[in-house]
Amino acid sequence: PGFQKKDIRVNISKDILTLRANRTIDIESYTIHFRQRPNKIEKKIPLPYSIPEDDNVNSKADYANGVVKIRIPISKMTNIPIT
Repeated sequence: PGFQKKDIRVNISKDILTLRANRTIDIESYTIHFRQRPNKIEKKIPLPYSIPEDDNVNSKADYANGVVKIRIPISKMTNIPIT
């Protein structure tokens, strides 16, 4: 909570989704009432499988009302015939 869209970065590398947020607050111009809120976060979220580079290009992230929504298109799985 408390981060702006410009403060947030999303990255997908193989099977890891990384969400970083870093905010700067000019303490002298505000009355601070939320000392417990971090100014910097980083979350690494393991994905169930590696995302191909082609799908990664088409991934999208939206930010609205304090919520980040990340969409990762997934290529259709192909069946490999067993001989």
